[in-house]
Amino acid sequence: MEFNKLIVTIENVKSNGYIEGNVEPARLRASILTAQNVHLHNILGSALYDFYTTKIQDDGTLSGLSAVQTVFYEQYITPIICSYSEVEYIAQFQLSNIGVTKSKNATNEPAELAEIKFAMGQAQNRADFYAQRAKEFICKEENKTELEIYYSASDQNISPDRKAFNSYIYLPSKR
Repeated sequence: MEFNKLIVTIENVKSNGYIEGNVEPARLRASILTAQNVHLHNILGSALYDFYTTKIQDDGTLSGLSAVQTVFYEQYITPIICSYSEVEYIAQFQLSNIGVTKSKNATNEPAELAEIKFAMGQAQNRADFYAQRAKEFICKEENKTELEIYYSASDQNISPDRKAFNSYIYLPSKR
């Protein structure tokens, strides 16, 4: 498994997501790597993740994929990485010699915490939606032969997104 190879190029993420073109490539690269190594790997499993890692050339072009595998890459993998990259980028803080800081730009107004939480939640919801769609695509009977590596590998390293769930019941008070 290659942890430093991008499955989707920075330009692809910028053109297919909500991240603007003037975002620093180095910071965005870190978000993309986290999105694919943590989130996408967990969705695809080790075998299918490694398969796509080997099919992507250094310049971002695809090689040796069937039609179904190409559709899966373009319509499922790319949106998943774009959405999870947005979540990871929004959550970024800079670590510097003075501690944890956030970037400021003199020409823009900083967002309020509630707006940031809302944007992050929206991106997370989109990412979860695309992840669910990808899982359904993999499980379709007509796609099983083209994506057989997902079923044939013995150790997939797939784990649940969340290991603990909290639920609450709201009981209004009668004061």
